[in-house]
Amino acid sequence: MLTIFLDYPPSVNRAWRQYNGKIYQPKEVVNYKLLSGWEAKKAGAKVSDNEIEVRMILHPKTTKKGLPSKNRVDLDNVCKVVLDSLNKVCYRDDKQVTKIVLEVGEAVKDGGITVTINER
Repeated sequence: MLTIFLDYPPSVNRAWRQYNGKIYQPKEVVNYKLLSGWEAKKAGAKVSDNEIEVRMILHPKTTKKGLPSKNRVDLDNVCKVVLDSLNKVCYRDDKQVTKIVLEVGEAVKDGGITVTINER
């Protein structure tokens, strides 16, 4: 089992852009994936060949008053970016993920996401 806390993820709605007929990923998304992969490696992630169960707890950002922000990314838009960022770090391919649990947790200062990965 591996549990890591990652920065607040970008929405999958912002993961792909098109310009002059070419599709690309914005720098924000590319950097998020790289940094998330490094965080997982730092925490001891090893590439698995087994089926994987992933639990994600999205922590909304807080307002200046310390209250949970009403603006947060939709849960379903978090999943793909986070799974892709852990590809080739925690598992060979995200096709190995056979169970996903998503939920909203308590708000934290800059927001974030807690990800727990279990082999099944």
